[in-house]
Amino acid sequence: MMETINKIDEIARLMVQSTQLYDHWAKQQGIHYNALAVFYSVICYQPCTQKHISDGWGLPKQTVFSVCKQLSEKGYLYFEQDHQDKRGKTLHLSEEGKALAEPIVAKIRAVEQAIIAEFGEQETEQFIQQLQRFVQIIADKTQ
Repeated sequence: MMETINKIDEIARLMVQSTQLYDHWAKQQGIHYNALAVFYSVICYQPCTQKHISDGWGLPKQTVFSVCKQLSEKGYLYFEQDHQDKRGKTLHLSEEGKALAEPIVAKIRAVEQAIIAEFGEQETEQFIQQLQRFVQIIADKTQ
């Protein structure tokens, strides 16, 4: 039986490895992981703010700010006043940004659908529930 420390290390290693696989895939598409996070979030979750991306992808706020600024300077992304929070801004893709991002996000969504189909719907639900429970225990024990 695996020691406790080895179990935790293996869980952490696998979580990091899954992020690295997304990073590798993004690079194959000609973008960086952080740009993938922005594009994916803006396309799939509207209204989308930098905070949503930072929280959802576990990226530092400064990193998200820098990526959004770069994408804006390239003409792919623009900002609008957040109607719910007047201090914030929502993120939107320009036509050029849509032309670049939509095919990439469609590809990764298709990959993700294939993963779920192969892993199984029920197994995926169980995995999510167990991982949520695991994360909640970590939160309880470390606060």
